[in-house]
Amino acid sequence: MLSEERDFDRRSAQSDVLKAKLEVKEQAQLAEGLRRQVDKLKREGMRSTRQAERDKREIQLLNAEIERLNGEVQRFFQTGVRDFIGIIEKARKKSEQEVERITSSLSPKGVVPASASVH
Repeated sequence: MLSEERDFDRRSAQSDVLKAKLEVKEQAQLAEGLRRQVDKLKREGMRSTRQAERDKREIQLLNAEIERLNGEVQRFFQTGVRDFIGIIEKARKKSEQEVERITSSLSPKGVVPASASVH
């Protein structure tokens, strides 16, 4: 009976060892799978970081282009306003000259009616 108990204990111990080895193997496989997932996430994170850096550079370039275009629009607007003021000034002078010409043709030489004077 002692021999049977030893055999049982030995088989039980072997079974426990096999179970432990199987559990260690499963844990190692699980750890390997987790390591792969971590590596994959790291690679994706690096790709995301590189993409974010590229996006940031592109945004900076676009902002610089926007500033440049805003400057051009501002210069164009200022030039347009100056040109418009010049056109108005020419038209005013031409109108004054026309009023003066008409007034001088209607009145006797050297006399200009007070209502026709231009300021």
